[in-house]
Amino acid sequence: MIRGNILTIGLSTIELRITTPYSTGGNKKMLEADKYKFSAGGRGATTSIGISRLGWGSMLCTALGDDMFGSTYSRIFADERVESRYIKVCRNAQTAINFSFENKSGEIYIPSSSRFLNSTDIEASFNVMPDAVISTLELPLEVISTASRCAAGQNSKFILDATGARSEADISALKYADFPNLEEMGGNAFAYNST
Repeated sequence: MIRGNILTIGLSTIELRITTPYSTGGNKKMLEADKYKFSAGGRGATTSIGISRLGWGSMLCTALGDDMFGSTYSRIFADERVESRYIKVCRNAQTAINFSFENKSGEIYIPSSSRFLNSTDIEASFNVMPDAVISTLELPLEVISTASRCAAGQNSKFILDATGARSEADISALKYADFPNLEEMGGNAFAYNST
């Protein structure tokens, strides 16, 4: 039984984790086959999947590339019962990728398709009349502000996860947002592990 509908607005990225005992640099090294792993990531994708698993109607507004990773995500969202009609598939763009190295040498993030999500996409996604909306500060402030305004116009609760916040971000325009108390929630509200 569906409890209500929650719209998640956020990023969907493919995570590539590489385990290596050495720092990546000029010397080429060959990785063993079991030392890397692809998985679904991005706060928007993982939150929408978590919401669905908790028995809520879950809709997602995000951007994917017209590539094999975007196709993979489409299958994941269908399997996880995440409504995907407001997922923007960007022609000639790649799905966002996050590379991380488990030797703590750093992360490389390639935003690609996520930069194409805009206020028009957000406004269209509110046709689903959500009971609540969740977004993060990983997105441009203009996009988040549009989501906040649309949620207020429909009397939907708007929850803003501060993930991705930059110290220079001016969030005063987000007067309709509810900021969750992460200490009470124990960190992240939802987590998705594709393994």
